[in-house]
Amino acid sequence: MMISLFLSFMACSPCPTGEILCDDLCVPESITAAEIAEDIFAKSCAFSACHSSAASASAGLQLHDEASLLALINKPAAQDSNQMLIVAGDPSKSYLIHKMRGENMASGTESMPPGTTLCESKIQLVENWIADL
Repeated sequence: MMISLFLSFMACSPCPTGEILCDDLCVPESITAAEIAEDIFAKSCAFSACHSSAASASAGLQLHDEASLLALINKPAAQDSNQMLIVAGDPSKSYLIHKMRGENMASGTESMPPGTTLCESKIQLVENWIADL
């Protein structure tokens, strides 16, 4: 009975195989830098002037495309030059993750995106990508 119920639930999933539901959107279970930029940051962080291609991007941090995201690897954070934005292979030391989780941030700063949080699945996808670098 439980297996039948589980299979029925799985068959009714709103997302295609290989994707998960997060913030009412289907996102891939595994993700590349280009997909992170397009499916996560462009929709949640890189709109308007926040972290777009604009020269005035917040904290000088551009997240709008793959090249911008890859440029953050081993780059010091503008808000805390003692922390790297992305530490290849170690999401727990990556300031980008700290900002997304609202922890270990520079004094006087807030978590991102402001006024809301990304779903855990999106944060985990970014953490997995960093871990695999």
